[in-house]
Amino acid sequence: MRYNMSHYLYLLYPSFYEFSDMAIHIGKIIKKLVKSKGISVTDFADKVNYSRRNLYEIFDKETIDTGLLLKISRILEENLFLRYITEKDIIEFKNAKTPAEELKDAVKDLKTEIQKLKDITGTISNIEVKKRKA
Repeated sequence: MRYNMSHYLYLLYPSFYEFSDMAIHIGKIIKKLVKSKGISVTDFADKVNYSRRNLYEIFDKETIDTGLLLKISRILEENLFLRYITEKDIIEFKNAKTPAEELKDAVKDLKTEIQKLKDITGTISNIEVKKRKA
């Protein structure tokens, strides 16, 4: 599957989608893509193995089965799953740490805690030594 600039625009500008309460209307997007690619509804219905009537029902749906979405994505040569990624998702992904980074941070935190405990233990030992001398 090849990606073109529209894929990246959708990733960068999620408001470019057909939103309804922050959910995309995948049927409208599919309908627009079919039209923009110059595919007739009859030809597209044949490729999806749906009747024209059932295809128009898909165009009216806000959501569809993922298996069907995958099939349509392949036919249209567009990864329609990317349409569900929001700007917030991208930011979270960019800021997410890898498991190795998380583990490294946890080890660093544990080392810091160990040092604090050693400092406290040393302080207590010094106090006990001073009490014994006094």
